[in-house]
Amino acid sequence: MRIVPTTWAAPFLARVIGSTDYKGSGTNHQISDINPFVLLDEAAIITNRNVPKFGLHPHSGVMVLTICLSGSVENVYIDRNGKEVKSVHGPGPFLLAVNSGRGVVHDEHTFSEDPCKLLQLAWMTGDDESGAEICHVAEPLILNEGDGTDIMLCAGTFRQKESGIVCSQNPSITVLIVTLPPGGAFQTDEFCGGNAFVYNMNYENQRGPLSVNNAQVPASHVVDMEQHSGQLKITNEGTNVVSVLIGHGEPINPKWNKLLMFNGFIFAKSEEDAEKKQDEFRQVGITGFGQRRYS
Repeated sequence: MRIVPTTWAAPFLARVIGSTDYKGSGTNHQISDINPFVLLDEAAIITNRNVPKFGLHPHSGVMVLTICLSGSVENVYIDRNGKEVKSVHGPGPFLLAVNSGRGVVHDEHTFSEDPCKLLQLAWMTGDDESGAEICHVAEPLILNEGDGTDIMLCAGTFRQKESGIVCSQNPSITVLIVTLPPGGAFQTDEFCGGNAFVYNMNYENQRGPLSVNNAQVPASHVVDMEQHSGQLKITNEGTNVVSVLIGHGEPINPKWNKLLMFNGFIFAKSEEDAEKKQDEFRQVGITGFGQRRYS
Protein backbone atom coordinates (compact mmCIF):
# COMPACT_ATOMS: atom_id res chain seq x y z
CA MET A 1 0.00 0.00 0.00
CA ARG A 2 1.36 3.42 -0.92
CA ILE A 3 -0.05 6.91 -0.33
CA VAL A 4 0.51 9.44 -3.11
CA PRO A 5 -0.36 13.18 -3.27
CA THR A 6 -2.71 14.29 -6.03
CA THR A 7 -1.15 15.92 -9.09
CA TRP A 8 -2.66 19.36 -9.78
CA ALA A 9 -3.28 19.48 -13.54
CA ALA A 10 -4.85 22.96 -13.48
CA PRO A 11 -6.20 25.38 -10.86
CA PHE A 12 -9.65 23.79 -11.18
CA LEU A 13 -8.67 20.16 -11.82
CA ALA A 14 -7.17 17.45 -9.62
CA ARG A 15 -5.54 14.80 -11.83
CA VAL A 16 -5.40 11.77 -9.58
CA ILE A 17 -4.58 9.03 -12.09
CA GLY A 18 -3.28 9.73 -15.60
CA SER A 19 -0.50 8.81 -17.98
CA THR A 20 1.34 9.46 -21.19
CA ASP A 21 0.80 7.12 -24.12
CA TYR A 22 3.42 4.87 -25.68
CA LYS A 23 4.56 7.76 -27.86
CA GLY A 24 5.06 9.99 -24.82
CA SER A 25 2.09 12.25 -25.54
CA GLY A 26 0.16 13.55 -22.55
CA THR A 27 1.41 14.41 -19.09
CA ASN A 28 3.32 12.45 -16.48
CA HIS A 29 1.66 11.65 -13.15
CA GLN A 30 2.84 10.06 -9.96
CA ILE A 31 0.24 7.34 -10.51
CA SER A 32 0.11 6.31 -14.17
CA ASP A 33 -2.49 3.61 -13.55
CA ILE A 34 -3.89 1.30 -10.94
CA ASN A 35 -4.63 -1.47 -13.43
CA PRO A 36 -7.33 -1.56 -14.78
CA PHE A 37 -7.98 2.10 -13.81
CA VAL A 38 -6.16 4.53 -16.09
CA LEU A 39 -7.67 7.97 -15.40
CA LEU A 40 -9.29 9.77 -12.48
CA ASP A 41 -10.06 13.50 -12.47
CA GLU A 42 -11.87 15.57 -9.88
CA ALA A 43 -12.98 19.05 -10.95
CA ALA A 44 -13.67 22.00 -8.69
CA ILE A 45 -17.19 23.46 -8.78
CA ILE A 46 -17.89 24.62 -12.36
CA THR A 47 -20.27 27.55 -12.90
CA ASN A 48 -19.87 27.99 -16.67
CA ARG A 49 -21.64 26.32 -19.58
CA ASN A 50 -19.86 24.03 -22.06
CA VAL A 51 -16.98 22.94 -19.80
CA PRO A 52 -14.74 21.14 -20.64
CA LYS A 53 -14.46 22.22 -24.26
CA PHE A 54 -13.04 19.03 -25.73
CA GLY A 55 -15.60 18.68 -28.52
CA LEU A 56 -16.46 15.34 -30.10
CA HIS A 57 -13.64 12.85 -29.54
CA PRO A 58 -13.06 9.09 -29.95
CA HIS A 59 -12.54 6.21 -27.50
CA SER A 60 -11.96 2.49 -27.92
CA GLY A 61 -11.14 -0.33 -25.51
CA VAL A 62 -12.06 1.76 -22.46
CA MET A 63 -15.04 2.51 -20.22
CA VAL A 64 -15.50 6.06 -18.95
CA LEU A 65 -17.70 6.81 -15.93
CA THR A 66 -18.83 10.36 -15.17
CA ILE A 67 -20.09 10.95 -11.64
CA CYS A 68 -22.05 14.21 -11.47
CA LEU A 69 -22.72 15.18 -7.85
CA SER A 70 -24.52 18.45 -8.67
CA GLY A 71 -25.48 20.45 -11.73
CA SER A 72 -26.36 19.21 -15.22
CA VAL A 73 -24.46 17.78 -18.18
CA GLU A 74 -25.20 17.54 -21.89
CA ASN A 75 -24.15 14.25 -23.46
CA VAL A 76 -23.51 14.09 -27.21
CA TYR A 77 -22.67 11.01 -29.29
CA ILE A 78 -22.73 9.81 -32.89
CA ASP A 79 -25.17 6.95 -33.40
CA ARG A 80 -24.76 4.00 -35.79
CA ASN A 81 -26.46 6.01 -38.55
CA GLY A 82 -23.89 8.77 -38.28
CA LYS A 83 -26.34 11.13 -36.58
CA GLU A 84 -25.51 13.39 -33.65
CA VAL A 85 -27.67 12.60 -30.62
CA LYS A 86 -27.91 14.99 -27.67
CA SER A 87 -29.40 14.53 -24.21
CA VAL A 88 -29.35 16.59 -21.01
CA HIS A 89 -29.00 14.95 -17.60
CA GLY A 90 -29.41 16.45 -14.16
CA PRO A 91 -29.58 17.90 -11.70
CA GLY A 92 -27.10 15.63 -9.96
CA PRO A 93 -26.35 13.33 -8.43
CA PHE A 94 -26.45 11.05 -11.47
CA LEU A 95 -24.17 8.63 -13.33
CA LEU A 96 -23.27 8.55 -17.01
CA ALA A 97 -21.12 5.77 -18.48
CA VAL A 98 -19.69 5.14 -21.95
CA ASN A 99 -18.38 1.65 -22.70
CA SER A 100 -16.57 2.32 -25.96
CA GLY A 101 -16.01 -1.22 -27.25
CA ARG A 102 -14.53 -1.04 -30.75
CA GLY A 103 -15.23 2.66 -31.08
CA VAL A 104 -17.38 5.58 -30.01
CA VAL A 105 -17.30 9.31 -30.65
CA HIS A 106 -18.85 11.45 -27.93
CA ASP A 107 -18.66 14.64 -25.91
CA GLU A 108 -20.02 15.76 -22.57
CA HIS A 109 -19.96 19.18 -20.96
CA THR A 110 -21.79 21.30 -18.40
CA PHE A 111 -25.20 22.42 -19.61
CA SER A 112 -25.97 25.42 -17.41
CA GLU A 113 -24.38 27.93 -15.05
CA ASP A 114 -25.74 26.09 -12.02
CA PRO A 115 -22.86 24.84 -9.83
CA CYS A 116 -21.65 21.54 -11.26
CA LYS A 117 -19.42 19.03 -9.46
CA LEU A 118 -17.88 16.25 -11.57
CA LEU A 119 -15.56 13.29 -11.21
CA GLN A 120 -14.48 11.11 -14.11
CA LEU A 121 -12.99 7.63 -13.88
CA ALA A 122 -11.83 5.44 -16.77
CA TRP A 123 -10.61 1.86 -16.98
CA MET A 124 -9.36 -0.58 -19.64
CA THR A 125 -11.92 -3.19 -20.67
CA GLY A 126 -9.73 -5.51 -22.71
CA ASP A 127 -12.34 -5.34 -25.48
CA ASP A 128 -12.10 -3.50 -28.79
CA GLU A 129 -14.61 -5.64 -30.69
CA SER A 130 -18.01 -5.20 -29.02
CA GLY A 131 -20.48 -2.47 -29.91
CA ALA A 132 -20.49 0.66 -27.77
CA GLU A 133 -22.94 1.17 -24.90
CA ILE A 134 -24.10 4.33 -23.17
CA CYS A 135 -25.81 4.07 -19.78
CA HIS A 136 -27.43 6.70 -17.55
CA VAL A 137 -28.57 6.29 -13.94
CA ALA A 138 -30.72 9.24 -12.90
CA GLU A 139 -30.78 8.43 -9.17
CA PRO A 140 -27.78 6.50 -7.83
CA LEU A 141 -28.51 4.01 -5.09
CA ILE A 142 -27.34 5.19 -1.66
CA LEU A 143 -26.90 2.82 1.27
CA ASN A 144 -27.18 4.39 4.72
CA GLU A 145 -25.04 3.03 7.55
CA GLY A 146 -26.14 3.28 11.15
CA ASP A 147 -23.53 5.90 12.14
CA GLY A 148 -24.51 8.37 9.42
CA THR A 149 -22.10 7.01 6.78
CA ASP A 150 -23.58 7.02 3.25
CA ILE A 151 -22.41 4.75 0.43
CA MET A 152 -23.24 5.80 -3.14
CA LEU A 153 -23.04 2.91 -5.62
CA CYS A 154 -21.44 4.27 -8.81
CA ALA A 155 -20.53 1.06 -10.66
CA GLY A 156 -20.80 -2.67 -10.13
CA THR A 157 -22.45 -4.54 -7.27
CA PHE A 158 -21.85 -4.05 -3.56
CA ARG A 159 -23.52 -5.81 -0.63
CA GLN A 160 -25.75 -7.57 -3.14
CA LYS A 161 -27.06 -4.24 -4.43
CA GLU A 162 -26.71 -3.24 -8.08
CA SER A 163 -25.58 0.24 -9.12
CA GLY A 164 -27.09 0.17 -12.62
CA ILE A 165 -23.64 0.67 -14.19
CA VAL A 166 -21.98 -2.62 -15.14
CA CYS A 167 -18.77 -3.28 -17.05
CA SER A 168 -19.77 -6.40 -18.97
CA GLN A 169 -16.17 -7.26 -19.83
CA ASN A 170 -14.97 -6.99 -16.22
CA PRO A 171 -17.85 -7.45 -13.73
CA SER A 172 -15.38 -7.14 -10.84
CA ILE A 173 -15.26 -3.34 -11.36
CA THR A 174 -16.82 -1.66 -8.31
CA VAL A 175 -16.89 2.09 -7.69
CA LEU A 176 -18.23 3.71 -4.52
CA ILE A 177 -18.37 7.16 -2.99
CA VAL A 178 -18.42 6.89 0.80
CA THR A 179 -19.34 9.97 2.85
CA LEU A 180 -18.15 9.77 6.44
CA PRO A 181 -19.34 11.97 9.33
CA PRO A 182 -16.77 12.94 12.00
CA GLY A 183 -15.70 9.72 13.67
CA GLY A 184 -17.53 7.64 11.05
CA ALA A 185 -16.07 4.40 9.70
CA PHE A 186 -16.50 2.21 6.62
CA GLN A 187 -15.37 -1.38 6.50
CA THR A 188 -15.64 -4.17 3.93
CA ASP A 189 -14.01 -7.45 2.96
CA GLU A 190 -15.69 -7.71 -0.45
CA PHE A 191 -12.71 -6.48 -2.50
CA CYS A 192 -10.81 -9.77 -2.67
CA GLY A 193 -7.94 -9.96 -5.13
CA GLY A 194 -7.42 -7.46 -7.92
CA ASN A 195 -6.34 -3.86 -7.40
CA ALA A 196 -8.03 -1.09 -5.43
CA PHE A 197 -7.61 2.58 -4.63
CA VAL A 198 -9.04 5.05 -2.13
CA TYR A 199 -9.07 8.76 -3.01
CA ASN A 200 -9.65 11.37 -0.30
CA MET A 201 -11.91 13.86 -2.10
CA ASN A 202 -13.14 17.34 -1.17
CA TYR A 203 -10.97 19.28 -3.61
CA GLU A 204 -12.09 22.73 -2.46
CA ASN A 205 -12.22 22.07 1.27
CA GLN A 206 -8.98 20.09 1.69
CA ARG A 207 -10.56 18.08 4.46
CA GLY A 208 -9.04 15.28 6.47
CA PRO A 209 -7.44 13.41 8.00
CA LEU A 210 -8.53 9.89 7.25
CA SER A 211 -6.98 6.58 8.13
CA VAL A 212 -7.03 3.71 5.65
CA ASN A 213 -6.15 0.37 7.21
CA ASN A 214 -4.60 2.34 10.10
CA ALA A 215 -2.43 4.54 7.84
CA GLN A 216 -2.95 8.34 7.87
CA VAL A 217 -4.16 9.77 4.55
CA PRO A 218 -4.15 13.58 4.07
CA ALA A 219 -6.77 15.30 1.91
CA SER A 220 -6.37 15.08 -1.88
CA HIS A 221 -4.23 11.95 -1.65
CA VAL A 222 -4.80 8.54 -3.19
CA VAL A 223 -4.06 5.17 -1.60
CA ASP A 224 -2.82 2.62 -4.15
CA MET A 225 -3.50 -0.97 -3.10
CA GLU A 226 -2.30 -3.50 -5.65
CA GLN A 227 -3.37 -7.11 -5.17
CA HIS A 228 -5.49 -6.01 -2.23
CA SER A 229 -6.15 -8.65 0.41
CA GLY A 230 -9.84 -7.73 0.68
CA GLN A 231 -9.85 -6.09 4.10
CA LEU A 232 -10.52 -2.36 3.88
CA LYS A 233 -11.27 -0.01 6.77
CA ILE A 234 -11.58 3.78 6.43
CA THR A 235 -12.08 6.05 9.42
CA ASN A 236 -12.74 9.79 9.46
CA GLU A 237 -10.54 11.08 12.27
CA GLY A 238 -11.33 14.77 11.64
CA THR A 239 -14.13 17.11 12.66
CA ASN A 240 -15.65 17.62 9.18
CA VAL A 241 -17.68 15.39 6.88
CA VAL A 242 -15.33 13.75 4.34
CA SER A 243 -16.01 11.87 1.10
CA VAL A 244 -13.81 9.21 -0.46
CA LEU A 245 -13.93 7.54 -3.85
CA ILE A 246 -13.15 3.82 -3.88
CA GLY A 247 -12.40 1.76 -6.99
CA HIS A 248 -11.73 -1.97 -7.25
CA GLY A 249 -11.23 -4.28 -10.22
CA GLU A 250 -9.32 -7.21 -11.67
CA PRO A 251 -6.35 -6.03 -13.76
CA ILE A 252 -5.95 -6.45 -17.53
CA ASN A 253 -2.94 -8.73 -18.15
CA PRO A 254 -0.99 -7.98 -20.15
CA LYS A 255 -1.86 -4.29 -19.97
CA TRP A 256 -3.12 -2.73 -23.18
CA ASN A 257 -1.38 0.13 -24.94
CA LYS A 258 -2.70 3.69 -24.71
CA LEU A 259 -2.81 6.15 -27.62
CA LEU A 260 -3.99 9.75 -27.42
CA MET A 261 -5.72 10.93 -30.59
CA PHE A 262 -7.94 13.81 -31.60
CA ASN A 263 -8.66 14.85 -27.97
CA GLY A 264 -9.61 11.26 -27.10
CA PHE A 265 -7.76 8.15 -26.05
CA ILE A 266 -7.92 4.51 -27.06
CA PHE A 267 -6.52 1.28 -25.66
CA ALA A 268 -5.41 -1.63 -27.81
CA LYS A 269 -3.60 -4.95 -27.38
CA SER A 270 -0.57 -3.74 -29.29
CA GLU A 271 0.90 -0.55 -30.66
CA GLU A 272 0.12 -1.83 -34.15
CA ASP A 273 -3.56 -2.28 -33.27
CA ALA A 274 -3.65 1.21 -31.78
CA GLU A 275 -2.19 2.67 -34.97
CA LYS A 276 -4.88 0.86 -36.96
CA LYS A 277 -7.56 2.52 -34.82
CA GLN A 278 -5.99 5.89 -35.46
CA ASP A 279 -5.93 5.23 -39.21
CA GLU A 280 -9.56 4.13 -39.08
CA PHE A 281 -10.60 7.38 -37.44
CA ARG A 282 -8.67 9.41 -40.00
CA GLN A 283 -10.36 7.55 -42.83
CA VAL A 284 -14.00 7.39 -41.67
CA GLY A 285 -14.20 10.38 -39.31
CA ILE A 286 -16.69 10.80 -36.50
CA THR A 287 -19.61 9.33 -38.46
CA GLY A 288 -18.04 5.91 -39.06
CA PHE A 289 -15.53 5.23 -36.31
CA GLY A 290 -16.09 1.78 -34.77
CA GLN A 291 -19.24 1.05 -36.84
CA ARG A 292 -21.13 1.55 -33.63
CA ARG A 293 -24.16 -0.26 -32.27
CA TYR A 294 -25.91 1.17 -29.22
CA SER A 295 -28.12 -0.59 -26.74
